Amino acid sequence: MRKNKDATIKINKSFPFFDEDNTAGNEIPEYIIVKSGLKVRVSDAEWVLLQNKGKGNLIKLAWLRSGELSNKEIELALLVFIHYVINKSASTACTVAIGVRPVIQSGFPSIEDLMIAWSSLGLSKKKATNQFFGTLVRLGYREFAKFHQFTSSNLDSEMIDPLNPFKGRLSELEFDSVIQNLNQEIAREALKKSLPSVIIRLSSTA
Repeated sequence: MRKNKDATIKINKSFPFFDEDNTAGNEIPEYIIVKSGLKVRVSDAEWVLLQNKGKGNLIKLAWLRSGELSNKEIELALLVFIHYVINKSASTACTVAIGVRPVIQSGFPSIEDLMIAWSSLGLSKKKATNQFFGTLVRLGYREFAKFHQFTSSNLDSEMIDPLNPFKGRLSELEFDSVIQNLNQEIAREALKKSLPSVIIRLSSTA
């Protein structure tokens, strides 16, 4: 077992399985100290991660105990979320908790069900799901290795070409959004002046 050098984690030394370098244990602590130094009671429906109102200052977890997840699934989800709030930024922890919710809130899916539902998930949810299962594997739960293998190999990737004469460093979605906004602005100005509008006929497929 490698020695942990993170002062934040040392405060949680009674629960070394939440350390970045260690695998999961077999019990959930009553209290934890999150990365910001705040003390959080794990059984609370809301975890306050920051003293201010910054991004990710609050994680709402009442849905975990909605009755649809088994006790084991709740424990596994808590292990992941605890790992994130102790080791990662509040915004990252919040993003993972929010993103994975629609995937696991009715019970952990089978690998087949996850494959079927995958295409309907947005990119942020896919990334959160990948991080969730990847963390479970990292914490020692090898039964989720196939889940992580699937999610990590099926993340949407956007190739951004900074030399593209039209889009520059914009992604496909960002470029389309810019063009749509420009077209709307041109149409509004043309209507004001009672002139025929000239629509920019560019798209990300150009």
